[in-house]
Amino acid sequence: MASHDLETELAVAWQTLTAEAGAAVTQLRHALEQERQALETSDVALLDASTEAKLVALDRVQALDAERAQLQQASNSHRPAQAWQAIGIELGACKRFNVTNGAILQQRISDVRHALAILRGVGEAAPELYGPAGGLAAGHRQQYFART
Repeated sequence: MASHDLETELAVAWQTLTAEAGAAVTQLRHALEQERQALETSDVALLDASTEAKLVALDRVQALDAERAQLQQASNSHRPAQAWQAIGIELGACKRFNVTNGAILQQRISDVRHALAILRGVGEAAPELYGPAGGLAAGHRQQYFART
């Protein structure tokens, strides 16, 4: 009887854990979608909020994964691990989404750095006609388009 109670308790624990993990992964996916929207619309406030939500969801997923490992050890069964596979698949999709968001963010950062280099007149992006002081750069001859 005690063995049956333990099995029932473990089954309920797995169901609860799987449901909580599914909810955490859904929150992570939603945060990643918001992050993408923020990147596409250049919405800094949404980017900050979505990044914070992403970190909270990731912390929750990690905590639940630690619980899963403990429960797996206690149950000595591979059946619950199969239920966790669907969560792992969704986490893989979240990882790919996050990598794409990171690439978009890196491209935006690169674009901003390039624009700043042009404005500062440094490096390979130095302007061809005007120097950092706003005057004509050396080597260019002055041309008049109209005289008054």
